[in-house]
Amino acid sequence: MSFNDSYRRYAPYSSPQRPVDSSRVSSSTIAADRSGSSWMAAPASPWPYTQALDRSSQASWSRSSSSARVNNSHASNWSTSPSIHAQHYSSKGLVPVARECPDLTGSLRLLNPHSVAGGGSSYVFVATLSRQGRNDKKVAVKVIRDQGRTDDPRLIERLERRIARESKLWHSFNHANVIRLYGLARDHALSSTVPGLVFPWCVNGTVLEFVQRCPHVARIPLIKGVASGLKYIHDLNAVHGDIKSANVLISDDFRPLITDFGCSKILKMKGFTTDLKASLKYMAPELMDVFGVDDVDANGKKKSGTPSTKETDVWAFGLVGAEIIGSQEVFPRIRDIHLPAYITGGGRPRKSDFSKLSGEADMVWPVLEMCWNSAPGARPAMETVLRSLA
Repeated sequence: MSFNDSYRRYAPYSSPQRPVDSSRVSSSTIAADRSGSSWMAAPASPWPYTQALDRSSQASWSRSSSSARVNNSHASNWSTSPSIHAQHYSSKGLVPVARECPDLTGSLRLLNPHSVAGGGSSYVFVATLSRQGRNDKKVAVKVIRDQGRTDDPRLIERLERRIARESKLWHSFNHANVIRLYGLARDHALSSTVPGLVFPWCVNGTVLEFVQRCPHVARIPLIKGVASGLKYIHDLNAVHGDIKSANVLISDDFRPLITDFGCSKILKMKGFTTDLKASLKYMAPELMDVFGVDDVDANGKKKSGTPSTKETDVWAFGLVGAEIIGSQEVFPRIRDIHLPAYITGGGRPRKSDFSKLSGEADMVWPVLEMCWNSAPGARPAMETVLRSLA
């Protein structure tokens, strides 16, 4: 399993949340915290993803989750205090000035002493986050799996610096389709030498699980949401590096949320367990080294490999879009060991690969095909993709 493939819920958390009753939401809907100050505002108008669920999907939800709690708040906006959410930019206007990621150690109460999921790269715990003056919030705590809990203080220091740097930038993001990183936390129960990443618990799971569970849901709003979130990241001159369906979660009000920003960089460091296989099918051809000829430089030293770029993100987005439209993973008939040769040889998703292709496929397939261009420079920017999906 990959880093976020481990975000698989067990049965009590596998049903989608109930759609928002937009008739009860007004522009002035504000929840007050215990101190009397307002901290969470509902959106003035319903999100398009709520409307995307037709009657059949809503009925399906009612049968599977009749006791689910209605949550009509902006799920990623847990804390809107200016000290955390204020967005600042550098003089060049490209990269947000990243504030220190909050240390939430001591603010978590694990709801289960064991991880609720685990994969090749991480564990996921479910917990309650309690902070003074704010209501408790159910959260996921993701702990990157390290190798044998190394005792090398220099390595631990390097790992912590990298986590701090990547999480600092992630925490500064503020977009409706990028999941909010609340902060970092240490806990002996997490069984890790490095801090865990704390973010919203998304009861609806990943975007692929969601469309499989709700087959009548409209797909284009979901694809546009992912495109909007990725455009935001690229507009800040940042690269995600691991776009895939498992790294897109669905919020309580059915917004797709891009998660795990910067985690691919952490997993490449010595000391962490990584699972390349889970992300292989989303890699652009230029990232694949079939024969290993690029492993060493002219001096015989091992190179770090081709870095991810905005163009490789666009490639991966196109595959995620195909999975959303087709309700299954891409390249279902290609074994993992053959994927590099298949993709570098021109292999691409085909409509015939998908047995449950959405009726919206013809409207978006040409846009997705542009993202799969073998030449990185010929792929469209996310701004162009988003405009083409309008």
